[in-house]
Amino acid sequence: VYVGAGTSGRIGILDGVELIPTFGWPKNRVNFCFSGIDVKKASEGSEDNIKLALKHFKEVKITEHDVVLLLAASGSTIYTNTILEKSKSLGALTVSFSNNKKSKLLKSSDVSIYLNTGHEFLAGSTRLSAGTSQKIALNLFSTCLMIRLNKVYKGFMVDMKSTNAKLRGRAEKMLVEITSCNPSRAHETLLKTDYNIKLSIMMINNFSKKKALEALEKTEGNIDKALKMKWLKKDFYSLLSNSDFNFGSSLSLKQSPRRLNPKDKNNIAKPEKTAGHGDNSKKFLPSESDKPREGIGGCAPNPRNESEASTSI
Repeated sequence: VYVGAGTSGRIGILDGVELIPTFGWPKNRVNFCFSGIDVKKASEGSEDNIKLALKHFKEVKITEHDVVLLLAASGSTIYTNTILEKSKSLGALTVSFSNNKKSKLLKSSDVSIYLNTGHEFLAGSTRLSAGTSQKIALNLFSTCLMIRLNKVYKGFMVDMKSTNAKLRGRAEKMLVEITSCNPSRAHETLLKTDYNIKLSIMMINNFSKKKALEALEKTEGNIDKALKMKWLKKDFYSLLSNSDFNFGSSLSLKQSPRRLNPKDKNNIAKPEKTAGHGDNSKKFLPSESDKPREGIGGCAPNPRNESEASTSI
C-alpha cells in the first residue's frame, strides 16, 4: 500500500501501477492512499485532512498482513502520519521514505529510509531533488523485491504481461535471448502458452506444459530450480549403466563386464590395478582405504585425492 500527498503520493502511484504490467504483480495486491481527489489536480490543502486520511485507511482495508510504504519529503505531512499511526496499531509493516532526517515519519516507522538530498534548487519545491530521490528509491525498492520474488531471470522481466504488439514482440526477443531458439519457434511457443514467458522457457527446454506448470508452482516461479527438476525426475541411473560412461578417474566403468543395477550398491566391478609392466607384474586389488565411497549408483571419484572428491558430469 503506497501512501502519500501531493508529489510524493503521485510518485507512489506511478511506482505501484507499473508493477502490474512489468512484473505481473496481482492487481488485488497493490493499493494506494492519496490525499488528493484527482491526481491531475493540485490539492495541497487535503494533506492536513485527518478525516480524509481515516476515510482512505478504512476504504483500503489495511491489515496486519500488509506492507505500507509512506512517502513525504518533510516527513511531517498530517495525512501520511495519520495513516502511519493507524497501520502500526494494526501490526502492519511500515516503511517510510523522507528527505528530513529528524522527521516524525522516519522516527515512527518500522523501517526508515532517509534520502539526503540537501536544499532544493528552488527553496521548498520538493518536486525537484526530493521527488526525484523518492522515485529512484522506489525504483530500487520495488525492483529488488520483484527479483527476490523470482520475477526476473537473467536480467529479463519474465513475468511481464504482453498486452500489446510492442510487448509481444519484446517477449519473443526475450525468449530468443534466454533460450537461443530461433524466432519462429519462440513465436509458436508463446502462442501456445498465451505469451506466458516462464512457461515458454520451460517448454523450449523439453518440459511438457503440465510438467512445466507443476515445476514452476513447486519452485515458486524460480526458473533455475524448475529447470533442474527435470534431472531429479529423470532416471539418472540409466546414464551410469551406459558402458561408455567414464568419470575420468582410475575407477572407470568402461571395463565393467556388465551393466549396473542401480538398486544394488555392491554391484560394481572392482578394477584391478597393476604395479609394473609385463607378465610378471604383481596384480593387486584396492586396499580398504582405496575402496570407493558411496555416491550416485554406489560410485564415487578417486578417494585418494580429496581435493577432487566432487564428480562433474
